[in-house]
Amino acid sequence: MRKAGSGSIKHYRIKNSLTILFMLIFTTNPGVTFAQEERVEIFGYYEPQVTGFKIGNDFLQLTSNKLRIDLEKSISDRIEFKANYDFITYSGQTTFYLTDYLADEIVSTLSPETRENYILDFSNREFLDNAFLRISFKGFDLTIGKQQISPGAGYAWNPTDIFNIKSVLDPTYEQAGQNAVRADIPVGESSNLLLIYSPDKNARESGKFIRYKATIGHFDVSILGGEKYWNLSDFHNSVFRKERRRLSGMDLSGEMLGIGVWAEWAYNYMELSDDFFEGLVGFDFTFESGLYILNELYRNEQGKNDQNDYNLNDWLRNIYAETRALARDQWYSYMSYPATDLLNIGFSAITALNDGSLAFVPMAVYNFDDNLDLTIFGNIYLGSDGKTYSPLLGNGLLLRARYYF
Repeated sequence: MRKAGSGSIKHYRIKNSLTILFMLIFTTNPGVTFAQEERVEIFGYYEPQVTGFKIGNDFLQLTSNKLRIDLEKSISDRIEFKANYDFITYSGQTTFYLTDYLADEIVSTLSPETRENYILDFSNREFLDNAFLRISFKGFDLTIGKQQISPGAGYAWNPTDIFNIKSVLDPTYEQAGQNAVRADIPVGESSNLLLIYSPDKNARESGKFIRYKATIGHFDVSILGGEKYWNLSDFHNSVFRKERRRLSGMDLSGEMLGIGVWAEWAYNYMELSDDFFEGLVGFDFTFESGLYILNELYRNEQGKNDQNDYNLNDWLRNIYAETRALARDQWYSYMSYPATDLLNIGFSAITALNDGSLAFVPMAVYNFDDNLDLTIFGNIYLGSDGKTYSPLLGNGLLLRARYYF
């Protein structure tokens, strides 16, 4: 394996030097007795994970150990405190040269001296994922601090979410917290108003989000708008560009004839780039046997219609999660079935409709008991080099255990 280049344009070293001493402030001293309501509840999970995938003639492995500590305390009837702190260690193959995973025609557009500059690097880290106070006033709830914000009705994608980008291979995995002030305001018996302000270095670059949500018949319907500065890298010119993105859109979710249905769309008004549309529709259904199916059709006008139009920026922005899509149109399918009381099996399949490639993800979840799960994912890319889901990305598997305490 080559050594990392010193001039990396995107050398993502994931690290943090925060401490857990703050947690000790909240724990009960063994020598002192406190009333139950004065104690902080402490729980969480431990998650070891092994990922292996085949690249060329090598089978590479990345292992991680994650310990998540959750803290909760009801300070009063109107005030609640919650926090999560994560510790993650990595070993094995922790440095990835991204040009190893791109088609030759993309790599050939780079000068030889810059080809080692595109790196994804995993380093041990510890960080405060969430920490917030929720205060209930007479007419609204106010949440202050680092918190999860996940707007939208979609499963694999969320066009209305200006704060996060999901992994389409594992869309239900927890998302990072955002520093924000959030107000939830009831409006009548069946509607509410959501206001979010996510501070940045100044008011202009801070994130703003507003959503009005109402129940109409069997559907929850939202109209919304927001703005946030967006980092979009120009890898050819080694330029990091920050531009304002304004969004307006809506979503709906509900049930029709026993089938769950949802839709979500947003139009993005860009300061420098071309404006673009994102949208999706989806449905799910559970049969009497327990078989569950879900399907979602997604369009992102930032993506390309033709694989021959994919360029270096498209690929790397997608890998670094700066954008949500490489191909313009995609189809997501998911199925699960309870094979036994303890074993659930299924798969997801993501198709890039514009280039015909497919990512197939078989999975199985075994529940040893109420506190211990074992999950196995496979990932199989079915598409030629240069397509969205190319085998160059590495066919393999992931083994994840999670113990809750």
